[in-house]
Order: sequence, then structure tokens, then C-alpha cells
Amino acid sequence: MVMKDAPDHTRLRRTVNRAFTPRNIRHLEPRIAEIANAEVESWPLEQPFALLPRMRALTLQVILRSIFGVSDPEVLSLIVEALGRSAGLTEL
Repeated sequence: MVMKDAPDHTRLRRTVNRAFTPRNIRHLEPRIAEIANAEVESWPLEQPFALLPRMRALTLQVILRSIFGVSDPEVLSLIVEALGRSAGLTEL
């Protein structure tokens, strides 16, 4: 479920925020760099492209793969698709 009631949301937010402490972020830096490098390498050369959708996709990949530990490409694709449908974010 994407949306939660206030008490559930606060509890889940605190749980997720633990992943963003400076110590944990430093621990994730190599993984984040790997994900970012793979994304940038897929960008077209010598032709313009929309950057905002790519940055949104990169951010989502970092969160799903680094913070939540999702590694299966099929599961990643299903999550991205479900989030895009539920939020109306077709650019995801």
C-alpha cells in the first residue's frame, strides 16, 4: 500500500529514515555509485534526451536496490510499473 494513515505512516517513515543516517549512507555509497554509473552509461551520446525522467528512474532504482534490497530485475520492473500506475507517474 502506497498511502498509509498518519500513525502507520509515521512508524514506517521512522523505519525508512534509519537507512539515511550518515553511517548507513556511507555504507551504501559503492552500491549507489554502481547504479548511477550503469544509468549514465545507458544515456545516448551526442543527442538530446529528457533528463528529468532518467533522474527519477535513477532515484527510484537507488531506493529500491540500495535501501530496500530489491535485486531481481523482474521484481524491480513490477514495482516500478505498479508505482507508475498507482501514482499516475507514467514517466517512471
